[in-house]
Amino acid sequence: MNTTILRALSSTRLTGALLFALLSLVIAQSPADEANALPDLGTPAATTGSVQPSINAQGAGFNYRDNIDGKLISINPQYNQQNGVAVGGSLASPLSKNMAVGILLTAGSDKNEWLLNTGFDLTSNQRFIFSLGQLRQKLDFNFISGSQKTSVRQDNIAGSYQYFLGKDWLNAAGVNAYLSNTGSVNLSDKTYFTDTTSLYELWSDPRRIAGGRVTGAQGRLVFTPTSKTTIKVGLGAERLTYDYLTGNESTTRATGSAELVQRLDNNFSFRASANAASSQNRYALGLGRSFKDGAQLGIDVATIQGRDNTFNDNQLLLSYTQSLGGNNPGGFGSNPTRMNNTALNHLDASGAPMNQATANTATTNPAANTWASSLVEQVSRRPSFLPAQVIAKVDTTATPTRFIAIDKTTLPTGSSIATATGILTVPIGTAVSGIAGVTLNGSNFT
Repeated sequence: MNTTILRALSSTRLTGALLFALLSLVIAQSPADEANALPDLGTPAATTGSVQPSINAQGAGFNYRDNIDGKLISINPQYNQQNGVAVGGSLASPLSKNMAVGILLTAGSDKNEWLLNTGFDLTSNQRFIFSLGQLRQKLDFNFISGSQKTSVRQDNIAGSYQYFLGKDWLNAAGVNAYLSNTGSVNLSDKTYFTDTTSLYELWSDPRRIAGGRVTGAQGRLVFTPTSKTTIKVGLGAERLTYDYLTGNESTTRATGSAELVQRLDNNFSFRASANAASSQNRYALGLGRSFKDGAQLGIDVATIQGRDNTFNDNQLLLSYTQSLGGNNPGGFGSNPTRMNNTALNHLDASGAPMNQATANTATTNPAANTWASSLVEQVSRRPSFLPAQVIAKVDTTATPTRFIAIDKTTLPTGSSIATATGILTVPIGTAVSGIAGVTLNGSNFT
């Protein structure tokens, strides 16, 4: 009986060994069947965002920027002295690895603008951006007959070519060409009068607004002398033409721009910019403070000084920023390491943030293969070389016409003049010879 039991156990062990070997063979062959394998879901993409302040010659405000699948969204409340409060926003997105588009809108009671930017990374060190837009402003024009608020439209078109250099102190060079045209406006004639003790006059004012056209080109260089200092310098020329009633009047002027961004101790940063153009000059100053949690506070002021009797303007910004982290997208030259390089985080000439850092840590100068800002970032901003406000002024060549002139020293005693219309009233029975167009109770009187 014991022999029978031993034989049964041996048979069972042999059968188990065979089953184990067969199972191992099946398992070894299973990975070859890809249809039965679980899919690799990959690593979830991070969604990040940040809130960034912005000050530029076009208006003050703060930006909320949210990177979602490479997109960049901005909201820009702004205030300026000429047009009051307006709300702006932009959406920028990559269309492919080397192409991006940005749409910018501004809406207010006295200021409205739309702008479309399309950018291309031609090669790893060449970039081109095309801009097309329209700006409308309501401004108070001071005619000789009185002030009149009038809406004026300006059309803008521009092209910007940039070449990446990547030197230790010289980041990039570029050239910008642009055209801004503001149409003339003919208002209805308006009468006005002058009245002194000896003379009364009634005039007709033709009230015409002369629009201006600017064609310009400017070359620019971006310098990074230290890891905490960024300097941008531009030189060029503009031809300014005003459409007067008596004919066009043109002048050519040199233009220039300069900008400094300096990171200070204790997470402070200072920024300053100046732009001298043919129709207007723009200046801006700002101070910011960054915190460890990604928040930032800032105060900025900007001013526009119109040339040739055009408009001046002033702007003020108090800003709060909350950075949620993350990297901005780009085409050629997009490198995660550059996002941590504060030497590359600077503003453009208009004061718009470019890759603004949340901490002022010291870093090395830019690497040779790194753009100062991504393509998506650039198409999300208004080109700073475009005029910040419409180019228009009162047409002084549209001279008034005198309707009535009355020598008050020769009028009979008791006479009176209706200043708004020039109607002369004299006592009944008084001779009125020598005065034309006399009526009595609405009828001709002789």
